[in-house]
Amino acid sequence: MDPNQFDISTLDPTTVFLIILPLLAAVGALLFFGWRREMNKRAASRLDRTLETAARAALPPPGAVELNLATRVTQIVDTSGRIMLVLVGTFGENVGDNLLWLLWRSGLWASIGTILVIESDIHRLTLFLQSLPEAFRQRVVTVEVPGFAGGLGNRSRGEVLSFIDRWGPAAIRGGHEVCELHQRLHRGEEAALGIVLIGMGATATVGTSAVEAICSVFRTIQFFGCAALPSIDRLRLQVIAILADYERVGVLGTIVEDNAADSVRNDVGLVHGIGGIIAASGLSDTPFEANNAFRQMFEESPGALVRFSTYAIALPGYRLEPTHPTVEPRYYVFKKAVDSKILTCLEHVKDPQFDSLGGVGDAHQVPLTSEIDVVLAALNPADLKANEDDVVLGLQLKGQSKRNHFLLFGSIGAEIDPARPLCPVVVVSFRAMEQPNTLLRALTEPVPATQLLNGRATRLTEEGERSDASNT
Repeated sequence: MDPNQFDISTLDPTTVFLIILPLLAAVGALLFFGWRREMNKRAASRLDRTLETAARAALPPPGAVELNLATRVTQIVDTSGRIMLVLVGTFGENVGDNLLWLLWRSGLWASIGTILVIESDIHRLTLFLQSLPEAFRQRVVTVEVPGFAGGLGNRSRGEVLSFIDRWGPAAIRGGHEVCELHQRLHRGEEAALGIVLIGMGATATVGTSAVEAICSVFRTIQFFGCAALPSIDRLRLQVIAILADYERVGVLGTIVEDNAADSVRNDVGLVHGIGGIIAASGLSDTPFEANNAFRQMFEESPGALVRFSTYAIALPGYRLEPTHPTVEPRYYVFKKAVDSKILTCLEHVKDPQFDSLGGVGDAHQVPLTSEIDVVLAALNPADLKANEDDVVLGLQLKGQSKRNHFLLFGSIGAEIDPARPLCPVVVVSFRAMEQPNTLLRALTEPVPATQLLNGRATRLTEEGERSDASNT
C-alpha cells in the first residue's frame, strides 16, 4: 500500500461519523433553508396575486364615480366615420390637432371619416402630420401649394387669387381625393357633416376651392365653418369677404371667436364644444346627432354666425385603493361634487367675460334657432348618465324651459397627473349671433390711428409719471 494514499477503511467508526456528520448537517441546512425560501416565495406570489386581484376589483367608495382615463377608453361610441374635417391654415391645424387628440382620448376617433389638410408651409405641415394620433394617419389627404414651401406669407386675398393658377388645381384635386378616400374607407358612404376650421390668413382663400370641389361630389353634405377673428387689423379687414367666399361654395354658417379676446379659453371651448356634440350623439339622453345640432344653431339665412361661451372647472380626484404595480392606477371623484360643479358652470357660462367675442353685442336668442349647452366631464359614460339625470331634473324643477334649448352631456377621456389628479368639467354654450353682418362689420373695423396714438401717449405718460415718482 502506498503510504501517501489515504484509506478510509483504516479509520474507526467514530472518526468516520464525526467526519460525515457536518456534511450531513450542511446538506440538511441547505435543504431546509431552500425549502423555506421556496415556501416564502410561493406565499409572496399568492399574496401578490391576491393584492393584484383586489386592485383590479376595487370599487370607488359610496357616492363616488370613477374617472374616464384616456389610457382605459376602449368603447368606440361612433364608428360611422360620417364627419369630414377640413383644416385650413395654422388655425385649422392647431385647433384640429387638439380636437383630434380629444376625440382619440375619448374613444370618439372613428366618428371622423376623413381629414383634408390645406397648408402651404411644408415645415408646419410636417409637424402636424407627426403630431397626429396614429388612428387618423390613414384618413388624411393633404393639399400643398407649389412654389410656396414657406407658406403664403399672409398675402392679401387679392394677391392669393392672382396665384390661382398655382394652387387652384392642387386644391380641387385634394377635394376630389378626400371624397374618394372617404368612400373607400366607409363602404361607399358619403360624409354627412363637414366641419371646416378656417385660418384667416392667406391659405383661407385656397380652402374655398377645396370645399367647393367636395360639395360638387358629395351633394348632400352639410358644411359648417369655425373661424377666429385675427388680432391684426390688416387680416381682420378680409374676414367678411373670406366668410362670404365660404358661404358661396356651400358653408351654411360659421362659429366665430375673436383672438383679441381670450384666445386660449376660446380655443379650448371650440375644441370641447365640437367634441362634446360628437360625444353627446352617442351618450346623451337627447337623440341629437352632430349634423342636426349644427343645423339647429344657425339661422337659415345668408351670413349666419354663431358665438359661444366657455366655462371650465377642475375638480380634485382621488386614487382608488388598493393599488398594485401591475394594475394601472384608477381615480375617482364624488358624484355630488360633480353635480355642483356642472350647475356652477351652467350658471356662469353665459357671463359676458366668457363669451368668444369678448361680450361685444347683444346675446339675445335669435328666433328660429336653438341654444345648445354642452356639458363635458371626464367620467365613465355610465356614471355621467346619473349626473345628467339629476342635473336635468334639478333644472326642470327650477323652471328652465326646454323650448329651443338643448342640454347635451358627453364623456371625455382625461390624462391624469398622478401627483395631482383632476377631473375637468367643461360647459360650452352655443347661440346664434344677433344681426351677424352688423356685428361682424363692427368687430372687423380697424382701430382708428388717433385711438392707437392716444393709447400710446397715455401709456407713455403713465410710465413717465411712475418714473418721476420713483426718482423723487
